[in-house]
Amino acid sequence: MAAAWLQRLGNAVRSARRCAGLTQSELGQPLLSKSFISQLEQGKLAPSIPSLLHMAAKLNVSPSQLLALSDARLLADTCFTMAETALFVDGLEAAETWLVPLASLPDWQDPPRIARQHRWQGLRALVSGQPDAALPELERALALQQAASVRPVATGEELFTLYWIGEAYRLSHNLLAALRAWEQATGELAPPQGTLGVPAWGSDAVPIPAPAPGISCSACFHAALLLRLAAVYEAVGDAKEAARARAATPPACVEALRTGSSVVNLLWLTAKDAYARADLAGAAICARLALLLRHASAYAL
Repeated sequence: MAAAWLQRLGNAVRSARRCAGLTQSELGQPLLSKSFISQLEQGKLAPSIPSLLHMAAKLNVSPSQLLALSDARLLADTCFTMAETALFVDGLEAAETWLVPLASLPDWQDPPRIARQHRWQGLRALVSGQPDAALPELERALALQQAASVRPVATGEELFTLYWIGEAYRLSHNLLAALRAWEQATGELAPPQGTLGVPAWGSDAVPIPAPAPGISCSACFHAALLLRLAAVYEAVGDAKEAARARAATPPACVEALRTGSSVVNLLWLTAKDAYARADLAGAAICARLALLLRHASAYAL
């Protein structure tokens, strides 16, 4: 019996070939035979690197896109990210359709992915107006993420879970607990000068040098957290800390969040288009940014 990942890769190649309007013979020429393409699409053969590069070029996709579709954990992460954004943009019924592919991925479950499942349940409860029910799910998610992490700093997914824990506490009228969660997140997220910093989304990516000065996704996430903190400080009567949080927020990021609500739908459409083209990384980052702008833009007004 073929390995599950090989079957998924074969399905990805078949789908991309049909979208490109190519026959198996046309895809293979001049390097690969029709028989090879047929067996690969059935999950019976694994391609070599030259074969993979050849097919990707013919299909006008990147090799990484084809391989991504064979990675159950990456596909599961992307489905959860799309579902989380759809929950706030399109509603619960539409959001749940993004999790349907998980039923055909028997090998996606491990602690980080189970953590995503708990966070999904927590967000469902939040959207349903049940912050007290959301908190246990979100805290389970964070505990699993922290236990699975091998890095000395929090991963992007841990920070995003902390963001929602703070929101659940705020909606439960426990403002001090919300402050603690968001202060912890901002303390761990603060990006080093001249780098993109710890990604606000993505599992374990390492900070890389910024190609040029400007606004990064993680910088906007950091700004959103600072603005949330400022609003809660004001609510508890601490004007000094509120002013400090607002002063620490880069004006360019504030402007990005302020105007972000007008591009949420465009980002979401881009995310769905990227997913349809098997660009899982592009889909995930556009979806996460759409959700951040949808949820945080009110605090930048």
